[in-house]
Amino acid sequence: MSDPILTARGLTKRYSHRTAIAELDLTVGRGETWAVFGRNGAGKSTLIRLLSGLSVPTDGLVRIAGADPRRPGVRRRIGVVGHSTYLLGDLTAEENLLCWCNLYGLDRPKDRVGDWLGRVGLEDYRNERTSVLSRGQAQRLTLARALVPEPEILLLDEPFTGLDLSGAALLREEIGKGGRTTIFATHDVEAGLALADHVLALKAGRDVHSGESGTIGAREVAERL
Repeated sequence: MSDPILTARGLTKRYSHRTAIAELDLTVGRGETWAVFGRNGAGKSTLIRLLSGLSVPTDGLVRIAGADPRRPGVRRRIGVVGHSTYLLGDLTAEENLLCWCNLYGLDRPKDRVGDWLGRVGLEDYRNERTSVLSRGQAQRLTLARALVPEPEILLLDEPFTGLDLSGAALLREEIGKGGRTTIFATHDVEAGLALADHVLALKAGRDVHSGESGTIGAREVAERL
């Protein structure tokens, strides 16, 4: 394994009526791409939120290069695309990205925003309020928002939902690009195995298989979920 950039030890998230993630250990090396599989309710979304620092574990810990992901200096190193876009609907596409640049104190914010609006095919929609964008357009903008700080780690929760063919192709290009570490949750086992070099399968919040993607096939993954 390459130098670890993300580790989780004994990671657990409990709610009043259920345990979403149970005593999970995970070590992710720099530049690796992980696919997280599981049926609905298996804990995929919860895991992405825990790894990103958006949710606080009940027990255990997550470390990004040895630091808590909730620390302000660490958050810039992580790009997140959740199942919901959480865009500011009263602001334009350009304003949404500029807010993100200002939040992280990025230099050349106008240039960064213009570049990313072009890369995700939304240059002609820069002055449109995000509340009127289609689901696919909103998902493209969310991807741009995650990538505008040039993060070392990209965390994605069902990222292909709502994307058209060109948007999905763009996302595939960004996964693992330039040595970036990527972890994405998906219900599509075959696509996940094709994109990732490592896999994690969850069932009821527990690790039922983890390792290199070449060591398991789609049918075997499905049988374990």
